[in-house]
Amino acid sequence: MRFTVALRACLFVFLFQAAAFARAPAHPQSETYGTSSLTWLTLTSWDFHPADSLTTYGVTNNPTYGIYNNTSGGSYQFNAGLHLPDGAIVSAIELSACDTHGTQDLSAAFLAYLKTGASTNAPGLVSTSGSSGCQVVLSNTFSPWTVNNDTTYYLVNVNFGFAIDARLVLNSVRVGYKLQVSPPPAAATFSDVPTTHLFFQYVEALAAAGITSGCGGGNFCPDAAVTRGQMAVFLAKALGLHWAP
Repeated sequence: MRFTVALRACLFVFLFQAAAFARAPAHPQSETYGTSSLTWLTLTSWDFHPADSLTTYGVTNNPTYGIYNNTSGGSYQFNAGLHLPDGAIVSAIELSACDTHGTQDLSAAFLAYLKTGASTNAPGLVSTSGSSGCQVVLSNTFSPWTVNNDTTYYLVNVNFGFAIDARLVLNSVRVGYKLQVSPPPAAATFSDVPTTHLFFQYVEALAAAGITSGCGGGNFCPDAAVTRGQMAVFLAKALGLHWAP
């Protein structure tokens, strides 16, 4: 069985989007995948740690399990590390919290720090408002942030203001991101897929990921049919398929 040229081109796009899904961390929901769906990484209250040694927390199970700040001598802040796939585009934060405090609100922020120690600004802030009780608040749309784990590490910071009791309770924070295909390089890997080719970006992505080495002689043969055997190689490499010993 052989594919038409059009199906071959579509297969390349599908393969790399499938590979992007395979590299995603185990936390996101399994039904989100590809480069169009928003994938959510959930941080429960138990993922957060006091920002300094003076800050301590209490636990509540009424109305839901969560944590709250219970010391007035610390920073009133808690942090949780984020483990996101390279190249992911972060675009949303969602806060689940209970707020019955009359003057203080609970906020969560997506932050990025260079590994060299210098700070770098990252967008994304969400906060409770008023004292309306338990609520789920989604951040306003902010400028997408592309993850680069080589140079930067990421965390979510939760700020309790100056509240020191269970009137402000953190339940969870979700960070929303989308996967993406890497931008095309400046030079072509294969002589028959120049930078002006319609599928140049996707062919280069497959080559860079080690999914294909072309058809020989420095060519990719973009218009050739794909055999079932070749398709098996593409799929197995893209998805990292394996079986138990």
